Amino acid sequence: MKLQYHKIPNVEKSICTAEQKIAYNIAFRNHISYGEQFKKLPTEIARKEAASKMIRLSLKEWKTNKNAGKYDIDSIFAALNAGLEKYLLHPFIASNYETIGKGFPANYM
Repeated sequence: MKLQYHKIPNVEKSICTAEQKIAYNIAFRNHISYGEQFKKLPTEIARKEAASKMIRLSLKEWKTNKNAGKYDIDSIFAALNAGLEKYLLHPFIASNYETIGKGFPANYM
């Protein structure tokens, strides 16, 4: 499967894409709102279900964003799905695009 990814000015797509950056921003907001609750979930299955629900709700909200049509929502989903759970368990503040790209990989590029 090949998804559409958008380039960030002056950053190679192989390092980070706009969709990966959006996924990171969504994950950061979820961490602020639900991070502590997420860490307290008793099982891996509970964490997977919670992450899945967060992704669905976040992308539903993202669709109302004025820039939603500019970026590929399937690519955002893929990056968020690949990195959200790990991010919620081990959050970080990204200081560069490489960190975002590694934390929310574009597995279908």
